[in-house]
Amino acid sequence: MNDKPGNGAGGSRDIKLTCPCCGARVGLRADNGARLELEEAGHAPTFAPGTMFIDTHAHMISRTTDDYQAMARARVVAVIEPAFWLGQPRTNLGSYVDYLSTIIGFERFRAGQFGVRHYCCVGLNPKEANNQALADAVLEVLPHFAAKEGVDSAPDGYLPWFEVPGRASAGTPIVFGHWAALGLIDRPDLLAIDTGCVWGRQLTAVRLSDRAKRSVACA
Repeated sequence: MNDKPGNGAGGSRDIKLTCPCCGARVGLRADNGARLELEEAGHAPTFAPGTMFIDTHAHMISRTTDDYQAMARARVVAVIEPAFWLGQPRTNLGSYVDYLSTIIGFERFRAGQFGVRHYCCVGLNPKEANNQALADAVLEVLPHFAAKEGVDSAPDGYLPWFEVPGRASAGTPIVFGHWAALGLIDRPDLLAIDTGCVWGRQLTAVRLSDRAKRSVACA
């Protein structure tokens, strides 16, 4: 970093920074609202063949999509997002549900657009656990989110909708998606065809007349 006096009024200064992901030079002028300006184009760093990185502590929910693009360019293949405190205590269950739905659902989708796998840690924040009513409500819904990855991780007593005994649609063939963790399921009464294209896996099509399948790589 280069810190040198500038020519602006009020003793302003220019600060030169280098992006660790792409090597681009950016300038920060302290007298214009701390505005970052790109000064020269970056370049993709060089790595040994097969080099990959995992960011084990990345608060991505508060970062821009451009950061995922820079990470992918720098060979980051996965991130782990820690449980996040918003800066002030949440006071109702709805706020927690919105947060958990975003970090487990949309944030995974956002990372997947760049081939980055998103993992996260979730839980009741200690600062908010002193609110006993909120703590009890959050702990009651947490198993629903802990079971997000796939059917096998569901807590005791929980079933995927298509395994519920006596369901009204039993025996009627159903085709569905939007559950990439399941992968491809093909049985007489059920066809799950979400094979995780948005996560960098495959896009799958099925011809219903004879169940012929075609998958293409999305990475």
